[in-house]
Amino acid sequence: MIAFWANLGTFEKVFWFIAILATTVMLMQLILTFLGMDHGHDADLSHPGDAHFQIFTVRNFMAFFALFGWVGLASINARQTVPVTIAFALAGGCVAMGLVAGVLYGISRMTEDATFKVADVVGGLGKVYIPVPGARAGNGKVTITHGSLRELDAVTDGGPLPTGTQVRVKAVVDGSTILVERS
Repeated sequence: MIAFWANLGTFEKVFWFIAILATTVMLMQLILTFLGMDHGHDADLSHPGDAHFQIFTVRNFMAFFALFGWVGLASINARQTVPVTIAFALAGGCVAMGLVAGVLYGISRMTEDATFKVADVVGGLGKVYIPVPGARAGNGKVTITHGSLRELDAVTDGGPLPTGTQVRVKAVVDGSTILVERS
């Protein structure tokens, strides 16, 4: 290994140093991400208005320098001139930076709010599961399919509703109780 390093020129040693250091940092970031220890923190050096697409982050810089180093080494091994090697390395680094930013942007857009909101079932249909006493004399239970099967407390202004009765949700009475009527 020492003989290998001793036979390298300064230009090639710089590319090896950059490639190995940046790749090591990227691998550490990846391992910490899988272990849940990265907490989503990445220094954002982008413009404040560009909160979603972040090109200048630590993760993107590491991708830039890793590919910069490896493409530079490949170019040197292909016997390219110094200017061509630097141009290829810069192009490779920019591509890596853009790809990582694009992938992270795409991942950030794949969020979905699956929070159940009782107000979303107003107007929906359900079925009485536990009889609902009439004239709001007490609570019964109604099952409603809203993304998944939900069981909600229910009251009615009309007569009692026995088990199996099809109902329509008229309103939300309080945070978790719904007002239903026969459908």
